[in-house]
Amino acid sequence: HPSVCASGYSCQLNRLFLYSADKGGVSFRELDDIMHKHPDIIGRNIVSSGGYFAEPDSFVSGFQGKFLVSPSKEQLLEISDAYSVLPTHMAMASLPLGDQVKDACVLSSGDNLIRLGVAAKQKYISGRMPMGLEECAISSSLAKKWGNLERLHFAMEVGADTVGKVYERDFRFGEMKVTGVVDYSFDAIYLISDWTYDGPIELCGMSPFLLEPSGAIFYIKEGVDSRVLVDALAKENPAYRFFDPSLEISTSLEDTMSYIQIVLDVFSFVGIGVSLMLFIIVISITISENGHETGLFYVVGITPNNLVSVYFSHAVIYSLVGLASSWLLIFGAEILVKLYLGQLFGTPFQWAFSFAPFLATLLLAGSFLLVVYLVLYLKMLRKRTF
Repeated sequence: HPSVCASGYSCQLNRLFLYSADKGGVSFRELDDIMHKHPDIIGRNIVSSGGYFAEPDSFVSGFQGKFLVSPSKEQLLEISDAYSVLPTHMAMASLPLGDQVKDACVLSSGDNLIRLGVAAKQKYISGRMPMGLEECAISSSLAKKWGNLERLHFAMEVGADTVGKVYERDFRFGEMKVTGVVDYSFDAIYLISDWTYDGPIELCGMSPFLLEPSGAIFYIKEGVDSRVLVDALAKENPAYRFFDPSLEISTSLEDTMSYIQIVLDVFSFVGIGVSLMLFIIVISITISENGHETGLFYVVGITPNNLVSVYFSHAVIYSLVGLASSWLLIFGAEILVKLYLGQLFGTPFQWAFSFAPFLATLLLAGSFLLVVYLVLYLKMLRKRTF
C-alpha cells in the first residue's frame, strides 16, 4: 500500500494517526446540562486556548487572532493583506482599518472594535434571529454606519508564525447572511451559540485541537439576578469557577467608593453650612441696604409681619433660582457620568431617572428658607422695626 495518496486522488491507507489533545477542559455535555437546568441562560460562546478569549474577572473578550468583518470584500482583502506579513516588531500593532472594516480581536479597541454577541431573543428592530453558522444579525449602531446589509464578509486568522524577521498570518475568508438588526448602541454582530467553536472549524478549517473548550461565556435574560445565578451554578458545579464581571467590578468599586463617600459626606456638610451662612448674609445685606425704605414702609402702616413676608419672598426667589440651577447641574452631571461609564466599561447608555438627588436639594432649599424665616422673625421681635 502507498504511504501517501497521489495528489488529487483519494485512496485507502492502512495507517493510524495518534494525536495529543488536552481533554481536561469543559465538556459540552456538562455545558448542555447547565443550560438545561437553568432556562434563564439563553446562549453561550465557547472559550478556548486558540479561539475565543475571555478574562473571567473583567469585560475583556474577543478572538485571540484577527477576526475582520466588512460589508466590502475588496476592502476586507486589502486590510487582511496588510496584516498577512508584518515586521516582527509590529506583529501585534493595530493598523488603520477605515470605516468599512471592524475587528473582533481581543487586542482591538476604539472605533476598530466590534463586539460579538450570541443570537437569542434580543429586541430585533427588523428581520429574525440567525439560525445557522452562515447567518448573523447586526446591531442598530452598525446598521446606521453600513446600512441594511444582506451579506457580511469576514476574514479569520487561523494560524501565524514568525519567519525570519517577519510575522506571517494565515487568513481564511467567508461570508454570512445578515438576517436581522438588534437594538444595541454599540457595533456588534450576533451569532448562534457555540459559533466560536463550530464556526472556525466548519467555515475556516481551523484545527479542532486549538479549540478545545477551556471555558464558556453564558448569556442570561434581562432582569435575572446574576448574583443568585452565579451562586447556584457554583454550588451545583464545584469543579468549576463562575464569575460575573459586572459583580466583580461592582464589588471593587463599592470598596473604593465607601472611603470616597466618607470624604464627600464631610465636604458636603461643610459646603451646606457655608452655603447657609452665605444665604443668611445675603438676606441680611438686602435688609441693611433697604433700611430707609423699611422705615418708610412702617410709617405708612405696613406691619413688621408684612415686612418679614417681603424679605422672605426675596429669599424664596433666591432659593428658586438656586434650586433650578442645582437641578440642571444634577441632570447634566448624571447623563455625562453614565455616558462616560458606558464608554469606559463598554456598556450601552441606559437612562434611569432618580428622584433622590432632586428631592434632597428640594428639602435643603426648604430648610434654608425655614432658617431664614426664623432669623427674620427673631429680628422683628428684637427690634420691632428694621
